[in-house]
Amino acid sequence: MKRLVERRMRTDLKPVKEALDLWDTFDFDVVQVVGSNGKGTVVHLLEKVLVKLGRETVSCTSPHLISPTERVKHNGRCLDNSEFYETLFELDRLTKNKMTSFELLFLLAVQVAVERNVDYLLLEAGMGGRWDATSALNANCTILTGVELEHTEYLGSTREEILAELTAQIPFKSGLIVPELEPEISEQIKKLVQKRNLVLSEVEPTKSVLVQNRKLVANTLIFLDEIELTSAVELLEKIEPPPCRQTLLQQDGRSYFLDVAHTPSAVAAALEARPGLEAGNWYTAFGCLQSKRAQEMMNIILERCPAERLFLTEPPSPRKMPLQTLVEKGPEDAKSSGAEDINQLFLNLSEPGDGLTVLGSFSLAALFYNK
Repeated sequence: MKRLVERRMRTDLKPVKEALDLWDTFDFDVVQVVGSNGKGTVVHLLEKVLVKLGRETVSCTSPHLISPTERVKHNGRCLDNSEFYETLFELDRLTKNKMTSFELLFLLAVQVAVERNVDYLLLEAGMGGRWDATSALNANCTILTGVELEHTEYLGSTREEILAELTAQIPFKSGLIVPELEPEISEQIKKLVQKRNLVLSEVEPTKSVLVQNRKLVANTLIFLDEIELTSAVELLEKIEPPPCRQTLLQQDGRSYFLDVAHTPSAVAAALEARPGLEAGNWYTAFGCLQSKRAQEMMNIILERCPAERLFLTEPPSPRKMPLQTLVEKGPEDAKSSGAEDINQLFLNLSEPGDGLTVLGSFSLAALFYNK
């Protein structure tokens, strides 16, 4: 994967669409998930229910926790290493080494979906929608998880501009599943629905991100005519979210609460969902990528965590916000350390019964999860 990762993203779907000519027909339905938060969780929940209903699925998500093979799954199971890499590099050869790594992973998902004659291909968009590789196939249904001010250098400087990028690719007469959003955003969505003759399904607002994601999936299943609402809700309540989504772990007499939250609203939702400690205090480790709204996220964290119990760090990612930059934005009393040393710092300063919350980046949460 190393030589593939170095290739940069582009704002042009033509190469990917041309690569789709490798296959004659596509006999599966496509569900695309776009938005700022919760895309991976929505794909995970939807896939689990469809498999329980006896449907064949392939999913394509990103990023991964442990291995790149997690990114393409058949019926919720990772491909084995040999199939994953052999097929990936064969696709790279067939497309004359012109695809980005993300485009190749999308094409790998398509290849597996065609080979195994699945019912559904479930696609998590990487960034935006208009130019995302997953938009090369027309979706039967699109799920919008939310609209945040992120990736503004690519998607626009306002939520209205970002929404336009997230939804530009939605095909005419397809389905659109959305949470209930602010009036100005909802009005923009309604205009889109009218213009493209979409079937709109809105989910009632809720403080819990997990509950909202379950509702989005339930409404999607109804649109797909797979199940009725009561049965969908019952099934979804029994399915756990994927790792590092409000994940609570115990080790050495201490608690660890891991969440991949990387926007202000997601950080607030994670802290709202975090359980209380019977005897002890929560500490927080925070690190994010360069393009994220670090100051706003830290302000939200500091409403619940004293500065002296805040650890600032760098996620293990090439796109990390440098620790010095984060320290300059953070409070004076916050501690700072490399990601590999944060847990030892926490153990040195804490007592049994205390807990560490890890927020701000998928790679940072994954680091603690893998330990």
